Amino acid sequence: MVDGGKSLLAGQSFAAIESFNKVLNLPSNKYTQDAQLWIAIAKERSGQQEKAILEFNAFLKLYPNGRSATWVQARLDRLKQSQPAITVLAKSTFVPVKVKNTEFQYSEFGSLSTYYYQGSSQTDSVQTVGAKQTSNSLSRTDQQSLMANLNMTARAFNNEYDNRLVFQDYYSANFLPGQKSSQRLGAAFYEMRDRIVNYSVKIGRQSGFGGGVMGRFDGISAGYGFAQEWKVNVVTGQLSDDWNKSKPNFNGVSLDFGTRSRMGGSVYFINQTVSGFTDRRAVGGNLRYFDQRFNVMSTLDYDVLFKALNMITVQGALMGSETGTDFNFMLDRRRSPMLDIRNAVNGTSTTFDAMVAAGSSAGDLIMYAKQRTAISNMAQVGMTNHLNEKWNIGTDFTITNTSGLPRSGGNTNLSCDASNAGFIPMEGCVDPTPASGNTWTISERMTGMGVIQPRDITNFNLNYTKSQQSTSVAFQVSNHVDLREKWTLDTTFRLSTQSSTPDSKSNDLSPTVRASYKLRNNMTLDGQFGLDWNRYSSTITDSSNTTSSYTAKAFRKYYSFGGRYDF
Repeated sequence: MVDGGKSLLAGQSFAAIESFNKVLNLPSNKYTQDAQLWIAIAKERSGQQEKAILEFNAFLKLYPNGRSATWVQARLDRLKQSQPAITVLAKSTFVPVKVKNTEFQYSEFGSLSTYYYQGSSQTDSVQTVGAKQTSNSLSRTDQQSLMANLNMTARAFNNEYDNRLVFQDYYSANFLPGQKSSQRLGAAFYEMRDRIVNYSVKIGRQSGFGGGVMGRFDGISAGYGFAQEWKVNVVTGQLSDDWNKSKPNFNGVSLDFGTRSRMGGSVYFINQTVSGFTDRRAVGGNLRYFDQRFNVMSTLDYDVLFKALNMITVQGALMGSETGTDFNFMLDRRRSPMLDIRNAVNGTSTTFDAMVAAGSSAGDLIMYAKQRTAISNMAQVGMTNHLNEKWNIGTDFTITNTSGLPRSGGNTNLSCDASNAGFIPMEGCVDPTPASGNTWTISERMTGMGVIQPRDITNFNLNYTKSQQSTSVAFQVSNHVDLREKWTLDTTFRLSTQSSTPDSKSNDLSPTVRASYKLRNNMTLDGQFGLDWNRYSSTITDSSNTTSSYTAKAFRKYYSFGGRYDF
């Protein structure tokens, strides 16, 4: 809202429209009504009279008793009277007068951040077996790296066209012996949008948002909006993440509906191939409803190749008043990882291409992929109570579990040992995995404004988690404060304890402090320093009543420093 207002005052109507659109794309909130009004004003100032009329009409439909409804109706009447006349041709063909394009505006912006990280640890351990005791001490540097993020965007836009060039890259130089450096190109694409005809095209490396695309890809995506509330999209490309030395190709189509309404959603179909096999063929979509008090969204993905449900999620929230109680919930059931034919090598040391070369058929690969892909379930319900202007308190209950996996590959009557008859290396061999059982977590959280300093934010969190194998308790307190105009300070203190079967315990204590200094309006320097103390102990008694114990104490210190430059 602030950026939109500044752009409008500066005469940059189209930048203002984009900012107000971002507000309108959020769940309904206290700014939604104002954003609907100001996007109509911005479109009128940009020369898009017809679209301004649509936006003003939308305001009156959504907020008939809004505080600006009378002014909007008067403005709408004046705009309708000033609409250009329609030219009537001999064949009764109606040709509207096209608005003259404005001059292109140009902008370039981005950021570069660079940080150096170093950490070292000291571990002292004692192992006792019967009457024999062995001690060991290890000191090492476990982290030494330099990480950089570069983000750049260039725009050229007027009342009809919006062109963007986007580049995002990440690089990590690892200075530890034997460790490799890494680089990740997050985005490198060109995008063009037509504001009047309502179509868009994006080409290059981009992220898959919806439409069944699973991650970053290199390709083309395009969309065309029609009938105000509908949009059809197509996408084609190749996934850019190299998983098990394979990068699948895919083609997909989707349809969005209710794009400007409280109720809306989308449906899609996608087909994905790898090494000559169909990797994934799925249908799915989402359905959502948003208003100022209640919102709910559901997502579904069904793979017709595997004839199995990949994912179904339902989540929502009910907002109370500023001094009331908010409620939220989430139900999630999904394959982990998402089903595709490459999951046939999960848990093995073989590669997908090796299985194909060894003669595995599509049916074999589908069978192994289903057998080697677990199902995870999660249910959560929570509440946040706004006690007053200073304090909020909340509670979350969560239950999760993961299904077990059967033995697959090799001889199903023997363990996955290469010495056993019937072991077939080319198809891999995976021993059965038991189900995790239910893991229960209850979280208590409290947030305070101005607890220690007048402008600080303090968070308290207490988590209790219990599963079949372990019980843990974790406490964390963090504080963010603006010390002066250019200084900020973040402090965090974490304390946790865990006990596991058969007889092991672990305790961890970790304080961290981070300071930031705004050197200039577009340059920030910051540094972080942290300590971590951990103590672990376990005791085991074997069948011959011999007791073995192990105790380890670890101390770790780490720091980082660097900065961010915005241009």
